[in-house]
Amino acid sequence: MKKTGKPRIIYSNHAHYRIGLRGLNKTSIEQTIRQPDRVIREAEGQTKYIKRMGARVYNVIGSYKADQHAILVVSAWVHGEQDPPDYLWLFITLPFRFIYWVWKWLFAQKHVRRRR
Repeated sequence: MKKTGKPRIIYSNHAHYRIGLRGLNKTSIEQTIRQPDRVIREAEGQTKYIKRMGARVYNVIGSYKADQHAILVVSAWVHGEQDPPDYLWLFITLPFRFIYWVWKWLFAQKHVRRRR
């Protein structure tokens, strides 16, 4: 039986995580898939959907799952925007960054001229 109509949009666990991390909303992602400005076919049956909305350019990677009549969103991002820092990584590297900062400060002090 052939399914007709628009395919559903489903999200992988990775996509859910990245969408939350990047502060994106599902409405914009679904609009990017349904009405893209550009569509690029990629390897392994994946498709990249690109859409400009205002000053932001949304990129969505998805693949069509025929058995479910759905598009599986693998990842999504806005071109040119950085991911927020991972706070666990910042916490783990804090002692090293502190040691680097102290070392840099001490080394810079040796080259400061004293006025008399």
